[in-house]
Amino acid sequence: MAKIGTGQYEVTIPEENYVSANYVTVATAAFNTPAIVTTFPSNGKLQIYIFDLAGNPKSNFFHFCGVQAVIMPYFNCLLKSFCCEDHF
Repeated sequence: MAKIGTGQYEVTIPEENYVSANYVTVATAAFNTPAIVTTFPSNGKLQIYIFDLAGNPKSNFFHFCGVQAVIMPYFNCLLKSFCCEDHF
């Protein structure tokens, strides 16, 4: 993970091309800090942006987790997941 600006983080998922249509990703501010946290894809990587309640970029500790469901033949399902916590 790399901090790319104030409240902006970029996550590379090993051996994966992050596309939001293929994942369910949740990111939250840590330690009961009021914040708006958004996630989106960019160039195959997960981007996490954090804002204060006034909409200003804010660096903050956060947690995130994502799950990818891969549908296999005969309706079997393989779940891949990634999680991380307490990043600033």
